[in-house]
Amino acid sequence: MKKQVIAAMLAIVVSAATLLGGCASGKGAEAKFPTKPITFIVPYPPGGSSDLTARALEKVAQKYLGHPLVIVNKPGGSTIPGLNEIVESKPDGYTVGTANNGLVQFPVTQELKYNFVTALEPIAQVASAPFVLVVRPDLPWKSIEDFAKYAKEHPGEIKYGTGARGSSTHWELQKLARDVGTRIEAVPMSGAGEIIPALLGGHIHAAVLAPADCKQHVQAGRLRALGVFSDKRIEYDPVFKDVPTFKEAGYNIVSVVWQGVGAPLGLSQDVKDVLVRAFKDMIIDPSTKEEMSKIGMQIDYLGPDDFKKKWVAEQEEYKRVLEETGILEQLKQEYKSEKK
Repeated sequence: MKKQVIAAMLAIVVSAATLLGGCASGKGAEAKFPTKPITFIVPYPPGGSSDLTARALEKVAQKYLGHPLVIVNKPGGSTIPGLNEIVESKPDGYTVGTANNGLVQFPVTQELKYNFVTALEPIAQVASAPFVLVVRPDLPWKSIEDFAKYAKEHPGEIKYGTGARGSSTHWELQKLARDVGTRIEAVPMSGAGEIIPALLGGHIHAAVLAPADCKQHVQAGRLRALGVFSDKRIEYDPVFKDVPTFKEAGYNIVSVVWQGVGAPLGLSQDVKDVLVRAFKDMIIDPSTKEEMSKIGMQIDYLGPDDFKKKWVAEQEEYKRVLEETGILEQLKQEYKSEKK
């Protein structure tokens, strides 16, 4: 009898230890992450809106993660190599990266290894702002109408810098060209970090940029903002509040840049929960709002579920617009010609 009592007590002790151990391992895994800096891949050169957004988060990362973000710029190849690197990173939470319009658009216009909409894990949307058409101030165009009139009378003469064919900095002016009935020449570049020097140096005439990319140059008079691709003016920013929309000029062209954070698929739920909470705290931190305001963007937080829905919906809408306008077929022919 004595042996049976001892055996029963041992069983209770072992069960309790097992139960406690199990609980501790779940919370422990979460509590232990992160134990080192987290790499943040930006598939663009330094200085553009993607880079500046990452660096705004970097300033408060230590406060909410207990470790810093390490920003790594991976420009080139129309951002595809950088995005591929995020997808193919170990899903341990120590590598995240930029998630913006490009991940939605490029798989529509190019044959890629991944559709990033389904190959990446959304963490959070950070901010958004409408794209802006800017030109050199020494050129005679003072309005959208001036620009469109000149483009119509001089087919193929206007050259504009674009981050990549099919990107948000590309298709808006191709749509305008089709609406006007002319040609406007796109010059593919690695991003705003290359486009702006080319524009200021007189190598191209115009560019479609995020406010973050061009605000300081518009403010200083080095560039002139002609139009905003949105339903309404950027009233929250004194530099752009008087710039008219393309809709006001009679062109139904709307395009908004959004910046967010993505990670490789396969994160454990514990690690994902830590990242989602920490990035939300970083995004709504007052200092982040101030940093984003300086570059002409508004905080526009979305959690992972809503961010994923946005990716899916925008990819479908983007494909529809490019098909209906004929731009998708044009892009496919251009890519085919390049491969010959």
